[in-house]
Amino acid sequence: MKRTLLLLCTVISMPAFVPPPKGRALPTFGQMIQEAEEKQEGRNQQQRNMPQLLEKLPAELRREILRIMSQSEVLNIPALAQGITNLAATSKALHAAINNPSNMLTILKLLPRAGAVVLANGLRNMPGMKSDEVQGWLKSFKLEGGQELFAAASAGHPDMARVNALLANQNIAVNMKDDYGYTALMEASQRGHTEIARALLAAGANVNMQNKYGDTALMEASQRGHTEVVRALLAAGANVNLQNKGGNTALIWASDRGHTVVVRTLLAAGANVNMQDKGGYTALIQASSNGYTEVVRSLLAAGANVNLKSNNGNTALMWASKYGHTEVVRALLAAGANVNLQNKGGNTALICASDRGHTVVVRTLLAAGANVNMQDKGGYTALIWASEYGHIEVVRALLAAGANVNMEDNYGYTALKLARDGARYYPNRAAEFNVIIKLLEDAEKAQKEKAARK
Repeated sequence: MKRTLLLLCTVISMPAFVPPPKGRALPTFGQMIQEAEEKQEGRNQQQRNMPQLLEKLPAELRREILRIMSQSEVLNIPALAQGITNLAATSKALHAAINNPSNMLTILKLLPRAGAVVLANGLRNMPGMKSDEVQGWLKSFKLEGGQELFAAASAGHPDMARVNALLANQNIAVNMKDDYGYTALMEASQRGHTEIARALLAAGANVNMQNKYGDTALMEASQRGHTEVVRALLAAGANVNLQNKGGNTALIWASDRGHTVVVRTLLAAGANVNMQDKGGYTALIQASSNGYTEVVRSLLAAGANVNLKSNNGNTALMWASKYGHTEVVRALLAAGANVNLQNKGGNTALICASDRGHTVVVRTLLAAGANVNMQDKGGYTALIWASEYGHIEVVRALLAAGANVNMEDNYGYTALKLARDGARYYPNRAAEFNVIIKLLEDAEKAQKEKAARK
């Protein structure tokens, strides 16, 4: 076959984000590149700031830190943090210098989060070290207890007792983020731990914080269908219409995954039913593409624009037709979907259904007034596509609806020419193509006779 269906029938949409582990979806290639660039820029900025920060420290302490750093060709943050801890344990002078609040804050700024945790935990119980000062540093950098809380919230089985014990510490870093920007609340929401989520919210967890990809706790809960968590987050003031870096909202995620109750909950909370992601896709388009009839009906009842197009010009009806979701097609048509809209490649819903061989959808679209002879940008009609791919019953339906058997594409190919090519190039399917050839030859003869009678 000489080409593939333009745009719609070769493009599949859906943002994906969030790297594993913990059940997260794989990041896109672009996200991985962005993450690597951000990490490298962070390292570069950190190294650019080091000389200025080191100048603020006493000479002896600065000299010892430089000595530790010189022991490795590549800056080793955990080793540096441990080395500074060892300095405080082996020298009274250095112990006093490190115990100075101003010096300690400068040292902490030299280290990213992981190194600061190593250093602060090493100093916390050291003899002579002011424990209240260390706790103050941890609180200032929002580190204290954050890792333990994060682990408890993300556990496969909720450990409410452990969470409550950690939250009893007033200095707990309830909004600490991991390397991907996830908080304990996001982890609990992702796993459906409703009581932990409520406890975190009561302790001051920021319900609208976003991770590196822009996802919120509400998005995490919505895409996984955790209805009670969604309700708890909304009650705590979650912004139902926040978008992530791909433009997705909680409603788009829930609709894409088919979580009907979550969709209705979000709509009741004021979710904008017609918001579009960066590709122009709406909750209705995603639900229609995946065949979630009840979600589609809920979105339509909430005022979803049935004819809204994505950036490529695709509508919900085109996607539902492409994948053969007959009930969704019927619901969209009943809601006023324009059956003859075209995307940027010129494809209509009928062309997409015919290309894939969805006979019932084809008949449904024809009954709704689909123009059987519309052409895409390559000149292909629904009949040409169905004939090229050997869809016998679709060819019958299109011919019965008046498809012009003699229409040519931009290269001069007709449905009959492509059917004959199919029989020749695919001998294992020759019987199917021969049936189509006979149907087209008979139709061609009948159309000629009809023209002669005029």
